[in-house]
Amino acid sequence: VDGKFVSVDDCIVTQNNKTIDINMSTRDKIVENVVTDALNGMNVLVIENTVNDSIDFYNELKNYMIVNGYDMSDFPIGLLHSRFTTNERNKIEDKWIECLGKNSKNRPHGSVLVSTQIVEQSVDIDVDRLYTRLAPVDCILQRIGREWRHNRKNRPIDKPITTIFVDSFLDINDKTTVDDVNHSFGSGNVVVYSAY
Repeated sequence: VDGKFVSVDDCIVTQNNKTIDINMSTRDKIVENVVTDALNGMNVLVIENTVNDSIDFYNELKNYMIVNGYDMSDFPIGLLHSRFTTNERNKIEDKWIECLGKNSKNRPHGSVLVSTQIVEQSVDIDVDRLYTRLAPVDCILQRIGREWRHNRKNRPIDKPITTIFVDSFLDINDKTTVDDVNHSFGSGNVVVYSAY
């Protein structure tokens, strides 16, 4: 604010007549929470800002499940980003819209879709829980629009909760360098959103 950094603790945002709890976390704490949420019946969306980060998260998620003895068929897991061919991407989008779209008839009891910002506008899905990499506020609001998008009964969670994550938190002071900030946000994210 006024050219200074501010600290943001947990907050509440209202968008389209829904109230969303927003909290912050570091990237290293997210995978376990995502798996727990899906096992508890939540349909979870994880949005990374770069294709490489989305692939890394997807692989880390699968590895976490294997190492911790979870069955890979416990819930559907998917990856969606812009490096898929148009045909592959359309098939993936159709599959997830069929599962999580407005008129889905076979909504899974728990799932995880890892994606990039391509889901912000073009993919009409409705998730119970959102984890998103820090991004400009207009992008965050678009991402939040995927959470509790349609009226549904019997959600496995009482209210929408969005977790915004970074690689690490910064203690901002007069010795903080640009490299410190880049490390906190993640180098790929600094490139994607350099204008911000």
